[in-house]
Amino acid sequence: MNISEGVRKAENFMGIFTVLAMIALIVLQVTFRYVLDSALAWTEELNRLAMVWLSCTGAAIATRERAHVQIDVLYERVSETSQKLFRALGHLVVISFSLFMVVYGSILVAGQFANRVGALDLPLAVFFIPLPVSGALFLFHVIFEKSPENPTKVSID
Repeated sequence: MNISEGVRKAENFMGIFTVLAMIALIVLQVTFRYVLDSALAWTEELNRLAMVWLSCTGAAIATRERAHVQIDVLYERVSETSQKLFRALGHLVVISFSLFMVVYGSILVAGQFANRVGALDLPLAVFFIPLPVSGALFLFHVIFEKSPENPTKVSID
């Protein structure tokens, strides 16, 4: 198994795990609130954390699958050379944004370890960790993933 396959499996697992965890937490929360008449405060916070991780993991998967929304009205009307230029420019924008997420997300995470989240009593940083992680995954997919339309691909196999 190469690195790309490992990253792909880890992302897929994380996406499936967080969805299943959210479903279980919601069922637990509803059961305790309406059946046992005793709400659990920590399930709501844990669900919020799972939603943050799911959103960032989903964005990384969409980057991997080239499934983000794109406007291609102009793109389809230009020459193949111009299309390659647009793709390269798009990759540079994604790389720049990803680097921003990794650098400033890491700074944000480092600054939030002293702050605690209410019922979970976890560092607030755990809510921000997905930012640099997903930024790193974006970078990985744009730079290393095999794609016929990726002019910036670097081989790691």
